[in-house]
Amino acid sequence: MKKTKYAKKIEIKKIISGFFLLLLLHLASLILIFLIGTITRNNYNLSLIIQVYPIYLFPLWQLTYVVPLCIWLKNKDKASVMKGVIIAAIITFLIYLLGCFLLLFALT
Repeated sequence: MKKTKYAKKIEIKKIISGFFLLLLLHLASLILIFLIGTITRNNYNLSLIIQVYPIYLFPLWQLTYVVPLCIWLKNKDKASVMKGVIIAAIITFLIYLLGCFLLLFALT
């Protein structure tokens, strides 16, 4: 079945909205990490653990909300938005890996 030009534009807009949805969730998760870190700032070691480890393990942290979001979007029959979420998750992971490798090579 061939898609019309209008249907393709709508699908691209939905993919882009999925992309921005995941970026919004990334921002919310980072804010949550730093808020918990500032709440526990009286205990320096605990605050450091709460703020540093989730950033090092961000791809695993990301899976805790990307997989349920994709399952929810699939159940709602929003496959185009789900494609955008998956694309954004892959791009986030690749940027994270690139940053890790650049940091590794900068320190050696």
